[in-house]
Amino acid sequence: MAESGRGPLIPLFNELQHVSPRWCTLVLGISARLYTTFLGEVTCAPTPETLKLDHFLDEDEDFHLPHTPLLKDLDIQLFIPLSSIYIDWSSLTTVVAEFRLMEEFFDVLRLAERLASFRLRLTGYQQCTRISPFTHSALRELYLDTDPKVPPEVVTMLNLATFPSLEKFGYYSESSALFPNSAIPSALIVNLLTLTFVETSRTARQRILFPFSPTYLRSPISNCRRSLKVSV
Repeated sequence: MAESGRGPLIPLFNELQHVSPRWCTLVLGISARLYTTFLGEVTCAPTPETLKLDHFLDEDEDFHLPHTPLLKDLDIQLFIPLSSIYIDWSSLTTVVAEFRLMEEFFDVLRLAERLASFRLRLTGYQQCTRISPFTHSALRELYLDTDPKVPPEVVTMLNLATFPSLEKFGYYSESSALFPNSAIPSALIVNLLTLTFVETSRTARQRILFPFSPTYLRSPISNCRRSLKVSV
């Protein structure tokens, strides 16, 4: 955005900067080119618990607010690169995100050690070639939403991740194909004793599907204390 376009916003942004110590929820739907102008000299926001960024990040445009000690909820939409977001990840418990790269899934897990709920839409098609197996001990809820061509990569991704505290798992895809059974052993079977809820669906038809083979349905899985959404 040209400097002349930013000018009318500067007085408003200045006022908002003055009250930054009292920010509780920060939702930005502005162009990423305005992030620097919006934040000015502010690098510390001691009170926000929620941050939502809802705009494409332009090249070389970062969101730089590194001191956010109480931040718990992060929502990053429209494929904002994780590498462009500088915040305090240590207290995050909930993340909602859209990513193009599988590696960013693992980056969030490594950065947010207290993460309890992760909702992720994946639209990338790159294989996880540089990822090592990873265990996240705190995660209790994992929800994945993918494009039709993504499931093979999702299998690879889940085979590299272990969630010993996982209680809820959801998988949603625009594809008519069911969730690949090859991902079930590592993603779900390991957690059978703790899972309380499993849901899969095709978003295009708003149908809830249960993709396990009859072998799984006849297994001790039926005795687990969890709810399953099923339709045919």
